[in-house]
Amino acid sequence: MFRFFTFLFRLFALPFILLLNTRCAQIMPLSGGERDLSPPQIVRQYPENNALNFKGAWLEIEFDENIQLKNFQEQLIVTPRLSFVPLVAINGKVLRIKLTDSLIPNRTYIFSLGNSVADVHEGNILSDLRITFSTGNSLDSASLSGKIVDALTQKPVSDSRVFLYENGNDSCFYKDKPDYYSKSDKEGKYIISSVHPGKYKVVAIGDRNKNFLYDKSEETIDMVFTSENNLVSITDSMILDFAVYREIPSRVFVKRVISSSPGKSVVILNRGRSKPGVNVISGENGYVGHWFTEGRDTLNLFYNQTLPDSTKWLIFESDESNWNKKQLIDTFRVITPKIVSENKKSVPKIQIDAEKDELTFTFSTWIKEIKSNKVFFIAEKDTIVLNTEMIDNRHIKVINKKDVLQDGKFIFTPGFIRNHVNETNDTIVLPFQPTNASSTAQLTIYVKYNSLKNKGILELVNEKEDVIRKKIFLKQNEKEEIIWEGLPQGNYHLRLIEDNDGNEAWTTGDIQSKRKPEKVLHYEKSISLLNSWESTVSWEIPE
Repeated sequence: MFRFFTFLFRLFALPFILLLNTRCAQIMPLSGGERDLSPPQIVRQYPENNALNFKGAWLEIEFDENIQLKNFQEQLIVTPRLSFVPLVAINGKVLRIKLTDSLIPNRTYIFSLGNSVADVHEGNILSDLRITFSTGNSLDSASLSGKIVDALTQKPVSDSRVFLYENGNDSCFYKDKPDYYSKSDKEGKYIISSVHPGKYKVVAIGDRNKNFLYDKSEETIDMVFTSENNLVSITDSMILDFAVYREIPSRVFVKRVISSSPGKSVVILNRGRSKPGVNVISGENGYVGHWFTEGRDTLNLFYNQTLPDSTKWLIFESDESNWNKKQLIDTFRVITPKIVSENKKSVPKIQIDAEKDELTFTFSTWIKEIKSNKVFFIAEKDTIVLNTEMIDNRHIKVINKKDVLQDGKFIFTPGFIRNHVNETNDTIVLPFQPTNASSTAQLTIYVKYNSLKNKGILELVNEKEDVIRKKIFLKQNEKEEIIWEGLPQGNYHLRLIEDNDGNEAWTTGDIQSKRKPEKVLHYEKSISLLNSWESTVSWEIPE
């Protein structure tokens, strides 16, 4: 009998007890402790920092955890600059840099790895990692530091490079790599440490393609000019600031031709010209017209659809007093899309200019004719038919401007304009808000400049560095009053350009002629303008 009850207990009760024990002993995930926020730490380094008489063939750093590299080649800066590319390898916790060639004797080297080393699991970065050692009996202690700004805006320039060329000639930065270099941070600051005492050519270059050379047409530059072959003697700690600028290319050429609509091409030059023109070398009967942009570096060219794609064009610079004297700039050909639609509808871009006494529309196409009863102004309760007339092949004037004195929108109905290839416009809707004293601001400026050599150019600039207003004056030792009305609400700043060459524009520098850019002075305070407010600024500039 006892054996029978034992058998039942093993059959039914024991599995039930085991099931309860299993449910009570649930497996819980491990918390893993607190998250690791610490970067890798150096356990061993070869050579040690500030080591002397280094003769090794590699550098090695061991960390307390496994590491990874992030943007290593971009962040690695070695001074003096290496004539070879070092080989880099990671083995768990160890970083090794193999030197594939010999180093310069009696020089202090700095291998700056920046923020390229991080741990594997959390990505914690070890900041400003560097190895410093000397191949001689002592460490070089001279240094060069300073700040890089834009010559016109005076704003800090980041990621610009300062190059040092030991006993460099005047063309070294075009063809030779520098001996020492550094790049500026977000505040425009740079520093080159442990420089070997000597005389150097010192140049700041916006090295966009990172080839350690100056590419004139694409990059900014500033250079220290001295009486000793433009060499700077660096024997101790020295501070040099730079104001970089883009030189004007000596040669003008066509960079690109864009033909996106029938009968029109946009021709982009590498820089503007003072008095540009355009002519047809072949197929002259197909030419319709052209205009250049305000900077005179972009040509809008219009021609008939019958003009073959093989037509050759030329851009020239002419003397307005004698149009027969032409200086060839460049030649080009265009391939234009053909009109395939029977409807021949287009939507040209339109710009509204209502700040002057007239209300005008500026079109992006070449206008052949208009129908003046096809433009309407719709306000809250009124619909007004606008009377319009052509000023030229680009601009159209509204005759009854006095009827457009409130918020509304312009409706250009189909067929309002016909262009040179007989395209007509589709429906165009443009919102409009007239400027008045309550929706704009006024700024009165009293400026006195005591040492003006020639003309002065006072510019009001917005936060995007767009010039909103400009005033040119010749007076000095007198207070000039300038009143600007109809200004949009926003933040602005003032700058004064010393227009020494009298061309009524800021003139950049030129390295070959050792000419610095024209001096630009900035009013120290920001100017905040509010709608319907009148603000006053007094700016007396000492000698």
